[in-house]
Amino acid sequence: MSWTEAIEVKTIAKRLIGERHTHLADVHIEYLFALEPLASKGKEIDGEVKKVSGLNAYLASLALEFDGDEFVAIIISKSAWDLYSESQREASIDKRLCEIRLSDKMKIQLVGPDAHAYYANVRIYGDWEPDLQTLRKLFKQPLLPHVEGPKGKSKAVSVKITTPRLNKQAAAKE
Repeated sequence: MSWTEAIEVKTIAKRLIGERHTHLADVHIEYLFALEPLASKGKEIDGEVKKVSGLNAYLASLALEFDGDEFVAIIISKSAWDLYSESQREASIDKRLCEIRLSDKMKIQLVGPDAHAYYANVRIYGDWEPDLQTLRKLFKQPLLPHVEGPKGKSKAVSVKITTPRLNKQAAAKE
């Protein structure tokens, strides 16, 4: 695997940290582009977050000149980055920042997403879990910030999560 410094990612991340991830202001974060495709569980991904601690953090601190026993590396796929619009780039970085939390003792913790779903399961059962129901409500917002429409204007986004079996039953009743 090959990496390079991701100055563009750092610039956007610093702005996002100042705006809505202020809890990360004192966390040392390195920003990298992966020059080869990234994958997780056999699926290509656009980025990932790695916590570096212990001996690896100590050795890195010597070269990076920071004082601490842990830090975070945000790694973005360069091939995905090159395909993304500005709003997609920002969303990808924001997603990575959302993964980083601090414990009560100010130690770095990486957390998973708020909702986890499989398309096949949702296709059959719909939004059967409370997390999926919350996600559906978010998708029904009339306007989502940072979503570009034609000529850079915001556009309404509506996603309907349905259960095919229930739709057939409803159609039969009509």
